[in-house]
Amino acid sequence: MLAILFAATALLQDVHTAVAMLLRLAALIMLALAVTLTTRPADLLEFFERLTAPLARVGVANPERISLGVSLVLRFVPEVFRRFQEIREAQAARGLKANPVALLVPLIVRTLKAADDVADAIDARCYPPPRRPSGGARTEENPT
Repeated sequence: MLAILFAATALLQDVHTAVAMLLRLAALIMLALAVTLTTRPADLLEFFERLTAPLARVGVANPERISLGVSLVLRFVPEVFRRFQEIREAQAARGLKANPVALLVPLIVRTLKAADDVADAIDARCYPPPRRPSGGARTEENPT
């Protein structure tokens, strides 16, 4: 992907801009890799919940849903890469050469199927749970 972006930028703009763009993207990827390798997923999710908490107060975003989205991305990026490798190995074992369409179609189908299964699991668990009333008040009635 970086090579395609580099080539497109070099063609549409100039080589110096393409090199700068490539170095910036590579630095961002390395930084993201360093953060994900050195930070526990629970800490990262808590960070995103705190980061988006002001948006929840305004009613723009739900921090729990954003946290869930981040956790799913963290979980599925390695999974998609593993599936990519499996498909490529299976095609190589059949003697097929690298064909982007023959590789991407089964990868997209498998990824969408896994996403659908995860969405069903999330729905079955009624996520996110209903919010408690604000102010910490209990909703149970006091029998007298």
